Amino acid sequence: MTVRVDRVPTVLEAELRRRRWSREDAARELTRAARDLGIVGGWSLSLRQLDRWLSGEVRIPRGVACRVAEHVFGRPIEVLLGPVRPVSADPESEAPVAPATVGEFVVRSGEASRDHAAMAAAGAVAPATLEQLHAEVRRLAHAYASTPPLGLLSQLMRTRDLAYELLSHTRRPSQLSELYLVAGQVCGLAATTAFDLGHRDAAEDHGRAAWTYGDLIDHPALRAYARGVQATIAFWSGRPGEGLRYVNSGLTFAHGPAAVRLHAIGARAYAMLGAAGDARQALRLAMETADRGERGDEMTDEVGGEFAFGRPRFALCAGAVNITLGDGRSAAHAAGEALRLYGQTSAEQKRWAVHYGAWMDLATAHALQDNLDGAAEALAPALRLDKERRTARLAQRLVMLRATVDRSRYRGSAVAHEVSSAIDDFNACSLAWSVRQALPAGS
Repeated sequence: MTVRVDRVPTVLEAELRRRRWSREDAARELTRAARDLGIVGGWSLSLRQLDRWLSGEVRIPRGVACRVAEHVFGRPIEVLLGPVRPVSADPESEAPVAPATVGEFVVRSGEASRDHAAMAAAGAVAPATLEQLHAEVRRLAHAYASTPPLGLLSQLMRTRDLAYELLSHTRRPSQLSELYLVAGQVCGLAATTAFDLGHRDAAEDHGRAAWTYGDLIDHPALRAYARGVQATIAFWSGRPGEGLRYVNSGLTFAHGPAAVRLHAIGARAYAMLGAAGDARQALRLAMETADRGERGDEMTDEVGGEFAFGRPRFALCAGAVNITLGDGRSAAHAAGEALRLYGQTSAEQKRWAVHYGAWMDLATAHALQDNLDGAAEALAPALRLDKERRTARLAQRLVMLRATVDRSRYRGSAVAHEVSSAIDDFNACSLAWSVRQALPAGS
């Protein structure tokens, strides 16, 4: 009768199981790491060779292979190819160290410290890689102003996934914090991008993730930004009360432009609740904060782009607040100011959403004052926006305009019919509609 003795798995085998990698996955990641380390020649790894590593048949591979494996798994090669050491369930069951072996015990204690330190040192991401990730976040934050949402979301997800992958390659607390910051910033941008594409559930998931990462690393700027994103999604989704709770939470972490942004978002939520006094007070607080000229945080000032909140965006927000309150005159003034400030903005900072949103709000402001000819004239530039930039938020602005036209005393006139038809045609080609049409049934 043959008695089967189970082989003790190697640490490398255990690592593959923990990461849910197949042999093919591991070979692919090792090859990619070799390329990232600049090892062009002298590297090859067959599945047969990898099987020998996994079984522990190979004691110490050649130098290049050692370096690549230690980089990927963050452990010395001797540990990776050795057996998994069982952990005793009963600490008292360990035999005491006999006096005759004290010297050996001391030596082994030093070796254990050395090995653990080596594992920690091996588990790190190259500083240049982190620098490149931060540069990519800055590029994406600025690209938000000019890139169509669908293409931008694809770039955001590639950057997020790279940050996720690198999190498994480092043990250094400072690097983990940097990678969670990158992931949170990208998820914040992805939240508003997904919402622009008409997917509120995905937007809320991204926004919640951004907040979680900011909270995890205790990063005030990321937490303030994430709360602003969540508040914006909430009030656009018809939940202004929830939006205000996010605003109040975010204000505990915000100062400078971040606080201006949150006060402005709060004004929109108050207006939707019909609290005109609170809405105007929130706008005043935003303006007073902006006038103080306080320095912002590292996201608003150093990264900038979508993380910043300048005067054109504030003016656009003020116009939307006044539209919701039914004050056409104030709304027209604010929308006109947004267009004026947009014209003074440098080319790389111009946000097309501000430009077209301001024209839409100006048209709505004219309609609120029963000036349908003025509404049609202001709407004309907005209707020229190409289809790949017709976001859900812009489409919703036009829904508000159509409702205003339908309520005007000129309802049924030729001009009213012309404006309503133009809005329906525009929104029929909006991104939210196009994306829904492209999805498989049941998505």
